[in-house]
Amino acid sequence: MKLATAVALVALALPLAFVSAPSRAVAQSARADAARTYKNAELRVRAFTPPPAWELAPQASYPRVLATWTREGGARMTLSAQRVPSTTTPAALVEEARAGLTRQGFQQIRTTADGTRIRLEAVLDGGRRVARQLYAVEAQIAYVITVVGPGAIADRLTAELDDALRSLQLGD
Repeated sequence: MKLATAVALVALALPLAFVSAPSRAVAQSARADAARTYKNAELRVRAFTPPPAWELAPQASYPRVLATWTREGGARMTLSAQRVPSTTTPAALVEEARAGLTRQGFQQIRTTADGTRIRLEAVLDGGRRVARQLYAVEAQIAYVITVVGPGAIADRLTAELDDALRSLQLGD
């Protein structure tokens, strides 16, 4: 009887071990993401988590840049914010920024609506680098998330920006 009980206990424990191991991995991944998640209560950024390949870079001294991340291959992602008048729209921000972006070498600038937000795509250095941006306005705060990196990995950079944007939580 003792052997049968032991076998029954092992039979019950094995599936639990296989279930709990992935659960631990998911929990560890969630804790790692939480540790990598940027938050800023003053500027109402509840959460922004860059993809795992991106590492937080030393903070530059630009007042509007909240955080900067880099990834292997020379790509850079920034999260910027500033207070704006209540009438400001993402489209107005893009138009206001367009001349400065052009002076910085942005070419073939294309914009598309993404709900209430605006996405911008451009090339730099004759296509050797690409830029992807998202412009958003919420509660009189303008947010710009920018990725600039090698043109050779443009699709990957776009996908990684999309991943990061899914984590973006703004507001109170």
